Amino acid sequence: MQTTVRLVARSDVGYGEEVLVCGSAPSLGSWKVDSAAELTWEEGGLWAAEVALPCGVRVEFKVIVRQQGGALRWLGVGPAQANNIVLETSLGRGGAQCSRFVGNDVLPFGLEVCDVEGSEGAPSTLAGGGSAPVAAPASAVPTLELAVPGAAAPPGTVPWMMTPQQQEAAAAVMLAGAAANAGHAVTYTTTTTTTTAVTINGSGWDGVAAAMRGQPTILGPGG
Repeated sequence: MQTTVRLVARSDVGYGEEVLVCGSAPSLGSWKVDSAAELTWEEGGLWAAEVALPCGVRVEFKVIVRQQGGALRWLGVGPAQANNIVLETSLGRGGAQCSRFVGNDVLPFGLEVCDVEGSEGAPSTLAGGGSAPVAAPASAVPTLELAVPGAAAPPGTVPWMMTPQQQEAAAAVMLAGAAANAGHAVTYTTTTTTTTAVTINGSGWDGVAAAMRGQPTILGPGG
């Protein structure tokens, strides 16, 4: 299951400069600037973007200011803004905590996050700040299959035409969403500038490799 979050920054950047968010999740570019999420300018000096992320995971990222000449300014938290910002997404069920930033660090540009109401994994909010129960549709739990060559890929499958690396990345995202939906703790961490690892219940997840070999992959209690 996924939730859509809205990121809002307050910044008066220079003319022609852009504000982006680049991080460990595929929708944030997997630390590739060319694939980062671009924030759009809004009235009042606001920069905002809506990004789809798996429910119940921790995602790391930084804010980037891209100047006209292409130079990049990376902004995080902590000393010299060198540390990654950590975002914990909603579990996507009634009564669950909304998406939030982890830690008490001062965020660049007064960055804020909220779940987009009506998105698949966004908790329904009642007057006074409570959450109304939200029933997850049966189709919310991803399945992991490899599409047959030459056939149309049904929803929830990993396209056959992907490279093995792309198939594994797509499978990892679907498995992470399924694990989060089942109540497991899921964390995205960056292993290199181009590689993101998925951890479930504190352990490395080897089920993706097993699934890619055609072996059964089981999500059970304890990871």
